Amino acid sequence: MVIECNDAVINVADALVGAGLRVLEARGDQALAAFSSDPEMTKFFELRTRYETESTPAGKPRYQGLFDAIERIRPLEPSDVIDEDLGERLTSASPDEVLRIDLACWCSEDREDTIERYEETRVALTNAGADVLDRTCRHEVGLSLIRAEISAGVVLDVVRTDRISRASLLPQPIFNQSEIDTWPVAKLPLIRPPAPNAPLVAIIDSGIQAGNPLLAPVVYETLSGTDELPDGADESGHGSFVASLAIYGSLEQKLSYRTELRAVGRILGIRVLNGENLFPTAELWQSVLEHAIVLAADRGARVINLSVGDPAHPYYPPAPSGIAAVLDKLARERNLVIVVSSGNVSPFEYSGPTYAKGLLESDQTGLAPPTMSALALTVGALVPHSHQGVRAAQESVALQQMGKPGEPSPVSRTGPGMENAVKPELSVPGGTFTYDSDRKRVAADTRPGGVVGAAGGRPDALLARSIGTSFAAPLVTHAALRVLGRYPRLQATGVRALLLAGS
Repeated sequence: MVIECNDAVINVADALVGAGLRVLEARGDQALAAFSSDPEMTKFFELRTRYETESTPAGKPRYQGLFDAIERIRPLEPSDVIDEDLGERLTSASPDEVLRIDLACWCSEDREDTIERYEETRVALTNAGADVLDRTCRHEVGLSLIRAEISAGVVLDVVRTDRISRASLLPQPIFNQSEIDTWPVAKLPLIRPPAPNAPLVAIIDSGIQAGNPLLAPVVYETLSGTDELPDGADESGHGSFVASLAIYGSLEQKLSYRTELRAVGRILGIRVLNGENLFPTAELWQSVLEHAIVLAADRGARVINLSVGDPAHPYYPPAPSGIAAVLDKLARERNLVIVVSSGNVSPFEYSGPTYAKGLLESDQTGLAPPTMSALALTVGALVPHSHQGVRAAQESVALQQMGKPGEPSPVSRTGPGMENAVKPELSVPGGTFTYDSDRKRVAADTRPGGVVGAAGGRPDALLARSIGTSFAAPLVTHAALRVLGRYPRLQATGVRALLLAGS
């Protein structure tokens, strides 16, 4: 049952136990899920009769604190335990569509009761033809959870509210890691090269692996942006990954359905990072970046993608920023659309699966320079779509993706920017972290919460998976290239305005 209260549940829970009920879970601040092993609820109604007929020496009804606080008692419904995402999917899914879900079973103080509910749920899943991926029942820590793949048409048959406390929809990545590691050239979709007059985008990054079949048809030129780096080749793979998303957009569904890949621009790769994704040490990184942007503009680039920065020195206003001023000056004078990633937060900044408060209040999650530029489009990361990322080789109920698809990602740094400007202005899928409840820490393996792009660091690989705002920014760059492809005479200010208006 659900007991709705007009007082904080913490003030009512103990009294309900005294009335013969077992409190299973608080639902928000003013509702409790409770259970009675006595179908007649004898003790509860006995106390209610005394409330109605007896008074304390002070003249108040007995048990007034309990019964005056109760607004309504109603049966626990499936809608109480099915989360919003799963509920929406069930209304639109065909009966035979397979969903990946977590079923949390009621875990009460009674060990035998907890085990019984867990086993009933496991048997119900088996009878429904579901595939149980992983499960655990640890009464001592209050965890009773089963992860399964199940047909949408039988979910409601399994989700009986006397045993299930929460049913949650999980992401369903299209690919597993083995597929990404061994993707053959023969399975690539048809690639339509860019038109000779397609807009030129500068990927100022770790270089470009021009031999990758995804990138070879679209590379205009690769070069080094500093004397410390010998050429424009990509040792780490970061720049190649970024370039593929800038030219083709998100790749998972296009690769899965072998949808034609239409290149929306030509790539100018300018290398400013070494094999460890670090700026050279003999020059100021700000000077290297400025030189690379000027070089790109001189080569005819209309759009600049900067998935680089200095996360070691997060920005907080009202401090001045020379590199931000440089970007603003170049954007104005050279008519450039500059797209910058907001920078990544370290997973070690988080101690648990909830992250919104830490992301907003920590002194280590501010924007990574040069992101605070007023005229640059700053891009943060969202939790990826359900089909993105890569399936884990071994399912574990201990691993929980942080955040839901479309929510702000714990990876993403936040503003404000110069003069307290709202930053990032745009956010798109870029990946999320995974929380390991066994080890009580954010997991280093972010495979389920990543995105897929072109490989660059390994000449024997076509694809890779990764995570970060570095791979959110090129999706906005992709949109900018599409705008310029349709309106080639549009000024940079017009492109920025259209992207912001359409977000």
